[in-house]
Amino acid sequence: MRCEIPVQRVLTVTVFVALFATMAIAQSDRGALAGTITDSTGAVVPNATITVTGVDTGTVYNAVSSSSGDYRIQDMVLGAYNIKVVAAGFKTAESTGVVIQVNTVTSLDVTVSVGNATETVTVDYVPGDIQRT
Repeated sequence: MRCEIPVQRVLTVTVFVALFATMAIAQSDRGALAGTITDSTGAVVPNATITVTGVDTGTVYNAVSSSSGDYRIQDMVLGAYNIKVVAAGFKTAESTGVVIQVNTVTSLDVTVSVGNATETVTVDYVPGDIQRT
């Protein structure tokens, strides 16, 4: 006995499998952090080192600001983080309790002050500076 499967049924099943596979891949349990490093005059600060440390996990992410002062850290585990920004000729800037949420880019612009890197300026993070992607 011969079994024939209609071509339309095969195509329909193939489309559904491809659609659901794409949707499953698109879901993420990660977030991102992005911003710009500037000085007190508003000038961008290139080559600043950004160190991001998980409050609960101790996970560390690192980035360096671009020539336009921008930085972005992708694929971060969700949770609260402490951020430290170090740049030559500037005081170290710190921000605590920055929250990374699922499928979002948390925006954190940091202003550094002229001084020695051994001096620290603490920046308060205000929740709500989130871009949904």
